[in-house]
Amino acid sequence: MRTRFLEPSAAILVLTLILSAADLRAQDAAPADTFAANLMTTLDGIEAGVDKPAGTRIAVTCPAGARTATIWGTGTYTSDSAICVAASHAGALAGTDAGTVVVEVAPGLQAYEGTIRNGIASTAYPAWTQSFRFPDATEPEAGDTVYFDHTGDWVTPPNRFPAQSGVIYRFVCPPASQTGNVWGTDIYTDDSSICEAAVHAGVIGRDGGTVHYVRLGAQQSFRGSVRNGVSSSDYAAWPGSFRFVTPEEEQPTKP
Repeated sequence: MRTRFLEPSAAILVLTLILSAADLRAQDAAPADTFAANLMTTLDGIEAGVDKPAGTRIAVTCPAGARTATIWGTGTYTSDSAICVAASHAGALAGTDAGTVVVEVAPGLQAYEGTIRNGIASTAYPAWTQSFRFPDATEPEAGDTVYFDHTGDWVTPPNRFPAQSGVIYRFVCPPASQTGNVWGTDIYTDDSSICEAAVHAGVIGRDGGTVHYVRLGAQQSFRGSVRNGVSSSDYAAWPGSFRFVTPEEEQPTKP
């Protein structure tokens, strides 16, 4: 039985077709475009109002710098989240380093969870029309610190919101326009003014700022004191309390 050999020209054609098919597969897997981003760049900004279909991959080059812009979500982020901040939150980019990440366009979600990962806090959000994620990011070995964002005025107390365990709360205090009541020192009753207690604790001044706190359980007593121009009062047993923390701080055990 004779073995048939392809003519040289036919063999070259077959090899070319094989290489072309492999090249097309590689192009499908690789991002089609690379964008130079700043620390505020969002997917919405890159798209310039034109939605890219889900599954589209884009390479984004991020500069070094502090990750302070706002993001919403965990793992999957709203399309108006800052891409480079989300990349550090997701672990696709180390800390505040510069680097290039692959961003994949994803469908909108019905809800986005806020968490603290890698020292960066993301915020929860309800339904949004479009998302993005980082396909090359690795899942964290430890569990997330769940993060809850809420707003109010200078005299807003923590007990206006449901208490949740394993949660760090973030609250933005406006500049002081009044004086709030405070009971306790370091650990405060949960009907104390968050912002007034933050001044007492030395976390912010009367010009306001962002504070983080955790909810604690009942305390048998609260000791008053004078600190930073704020007088807090003594109080007997109270069923709820709170204290201020940094975003990266481990959750305390309830006393």
